[in-house]
Amino acid sequence: QSSMVAGGVHSRVRAFNVVFAIAPVEMIEQISGSSVTNIREYMQLVLFVSELEDLHMKTTINAFRSCNKEGLIKTLWKNHSHEPKAIRLICELCVHYNIHDHILWNRILEQLLQLNMILYLRYILKTLSQLPLIYKIPNISEIWYKTLITPLKEVSLPPTAYQIKECSKSLKLLQTCPFVYELDIIGLAKSFQSIGMLSQSIACVLLSPDFQERDTVLKEITADLNNKEKKVLLEESKLIVGPCQSLNVLLSQD
Repeated sequence: QSSMVAGGVHSRVRAFNVVFAIAPVEMIEQISGSSVTNIREYMQLVLFVSELEDLHMKTTINAFRSCNKEGLIKTLWKNHSHEPKAIRLICELCVHYNIHDHILWNRILEQLLQLNMILYLRYILKTLSQLPLIYKIPNISEIWYKTLITPLKEVSLPPTAYQIKECSKSLKLLQTCPFVYELDIIGLAKSFQSIGMLSQSIACVLLSPDFQERDTVLKEITADLNNKEKKVLLEESKLIVGPCQSLNVLLSQD
């Protein structure tokens, strides 16, 4: 198996997927004589070789296993950084092999933005948020904010159901941000307001550390609403970020 050439990789990947989908773990280990952990690691190697083949970089499992991964990543970056599938592969290699070069990661994330790969950026930012590395990436706050705001800027009024769903994912990503207070939360809130997503707008405002500004913006957002409409927003916002005294104060003003 270890000398398998890249040409047979795609069929091997499909076979692995079928086996893991239909067979219990105990059976897989008994038949293979290997642990599921080792099998999954081998499967990951197969996937990497498959993706390299897609970039016309033919190799074998043995050759890939023994190669210098940082050198491989640099080669991929130099020759294929303009290709979305190559950037994804570079990310996966960096994560899997613990490549924590913060300058490289900064370039990778900026290129993901340049290629408008927002869906994948959400995934990789959540992954990086679990690592100390994220605090060393120079432009991480700007990159995170652009990842949040881009779907909102692309909305055409009235927003479609798909656009609303994608914009809602920005709010979820905001709530996982390790340095949320470094972001322009109020600007993001006003962007939600401009596309008619008021409960999400309020949820953003509630994350602001500036209580005075927060209360002022909340009043602006709800200025044209009656008490019944405010109550609806209150309930919706509670589902997103939990109860908040500021919203209760707004209701008491009518």
